[in-house]
Amino acid sequence: MTVYYVDTNGNDNANGSDGSPFRTIGQALNANLNPGDEIVVRAGTYNESLNINQGGSAAGDITIRAEDPGTALIRPPSGAWNAISVNANYVTIEGFDIANAAGDGIEANSVHHITIADNTVHGNGESGIQFNYSEFITIEGNETYDNASSGWYSGISIYQNRNVSGDTTTPGYRTIIRDNITHDNVTQSGAHTDGNGIIIDDFQSTQTDGHPNYTYPTLVENNVAYGNGGKGIQVTWSDYVTVSNNTAYHNNVDLQNDGTWRGEISNAQSSNNTFVNNIAVADPSINSNNTAIDNNSYGGYSNDNVVWEDNVLYNGKTGQMSASTDGGNDAPSAADGNLIGVNPGFVNPANGDFSISAGSVAVNLGADMDGSSSVTSPPTTSTPDPVVTPDPDPVVTPDPAPTTPAVENAAPVAHDDINFKTSPNAPLILQQSQLLSNDSDADGDALILTNVVGSTQGSAKLTSGNNISFTPESDASGTASVTYTVSDQNGGTDTATAYIDIVAAAPSGPGG
Repeated sequence: MTVYYVDTNGNDNANGSDGSPFRTIGQALNANLNPGDEIVVRAGTYNESLNINQGGSAAGDITIRAEDPGTALIRPPSGAWNAISVNANYVTIEGFDIANAAGDGIEANSVHHITIADNTVHGNGESGIQFNYSEFITIEGNETYDNASSGWYSGISIYQNRNVSGDTTTPGYRTIIRDNITHDNVTQSGAHTDGNGIIIDDFQSTQTDGHPNYTYPTLVENNVAYGNGGKGIQVTWSDYVTVSNNTAYHNNVDLQNDGTWRGEISNAQSSNNTFVNNIAVADPSINSNNTAIDNNSYGGYSNDNVVWEDNVLYNGKTGQMSASTDGGNDAPSAADGNLIGVNPGFVNPANGDFSISAGSVAVNLGADMDGSSSVTSPPTTSTPDPVVTPDPDPVVTPDPAPTTPAVENAAPVAHDDINFKTSPNAPLILQQSQLLSNDSDADGDALILTNVVGSTQGSAKLTSGNNISFTPESDASGTASVTYTVSDQNGGTDTATAYIDIVAAAPSGPGG
């Protein structure tokens, strides 16, 4: 393996060795990376928007990590969109403080075998950590807060998992969200539908035609969610999810979300899910619809085979059931070990201390933030054999890059864009900076949008500021698209397509 180093006092013409580090993380990402290689980032502030376009393999990830966790700060410059965009497989991102992106703190699209560990992600306009159309995901030990200020987004959001790896045989959990703290993610503008601490969203692909229900198992374990605008942990339109040993406390604080399904822990339009050993404490003084859990459905759908065992449910009133079960679904019962209307006895929840007081009935339930795990395999599938990591190759210091002759101008490489949402007949502005955030140019030329090639289910035009204005038709549904041209301003061009989910107004029940 090769280790490349980055230091704010380095030089991008250096070789990236321990004694001759690069100055920018982007320069290290442009090195000739091989599976197992690491990029080690030293303390400092890096005003960069990162595109990870090189990945590892089953033999080893490409790892980008802070040398001293929490001391390497990623702050994207003005005009950038995401702080980090992951466009390759087998990647680990570890130990960063990531903030102030207009878009997502970390966004990954159509990738597999990605680990996001021990980062602090805060103050981003969209989700703190956002995955779309991916699988084999591990999100572990992160703190996400003050994200999702614009509509539709959450602290940690996993949207429409798909079998992008092509692997249909590996058993065990393919998505693991474990040991995270997610709090105070509250929508401030736009659609007040989300702002959840954690959301497992539409693995059934109800909002996108042509994709099967993703039924490989998912684990949400040992997380703490509090003070979020939406639900603490939401599972919606998604099946075969295990939610275990989590603590959700006084979420659903966004009063501009007028939905009536407001569980601390929520199961909506979803089947074959297991909720065990969780603590859910609601505050109905914020909104009378706030409940510890909800298990709701609509339109004749039934939430089948949903298990609620050994959970603590409390809304401040001893002995009172705190659950919403629209659609004729089952509420947790005392017969299954659930403690209904029982104060869990947190030490100091007002100051974020959710440890359990000695003698509490909730000992061994909820999140145990020492990192221990209680669920090791899905209820209906076997656990994969432990991964055995081979002895690492010797660390190699990269040689200085040879001087290369000048080459002709290379055309830019434009990638398709997703994760846009709007409603029928509701105009949407696609920002140039956002559309270009995952594109690249080998010559380092500045990229711009030059024209709109075409669109489906609506009209699109290039604005005077080089953004794209898209207006969906009044009967638009499913997925619309806008195809556009990217230019390097030196004669090179490429085209890409932005895909836009057309979402009808939510029913008054689910809310968001």
